[in-house]
Amino acid sequence: LRRIDIVDTKLTPGQCSKIFEAVASESSTLEELVISLNDLSAVNGEVLARSFSKLKTGVFGGSILTPQQCNEIFSHLSRDSRLEMLQIKISTNRVVWHSVR
Repeated sequence: LRRIDIVDTKLTPGQCSKIFEAVASESSTLEELVISLNDLSAVNGEVLARSFSKLKTGVFGGSILTPQQCNEIFSHLSRDSRLEMLQIKISTNRVVWHSVR
């Protein structure tokens, strides 16, 4: 499996956690994950960070992430990553769009 596209699926916190645990696992061959418009705020930040670093492409537009999760993700990406493209749209009091290639 190389690509998963899960957009606006109203996943439960448990389902989100299981998806990212699978992506972060050593056996995962996933290269691209599109999981826009989902609430990811309950997913462990370290698991998210490991997942992002294993992907080549991650698209998380409109998904809900906490500031702590974002810090863990970018901290981890600065040390170890095969990520080529990341798109995150974070909504708090203002919209911030990050696209990294």
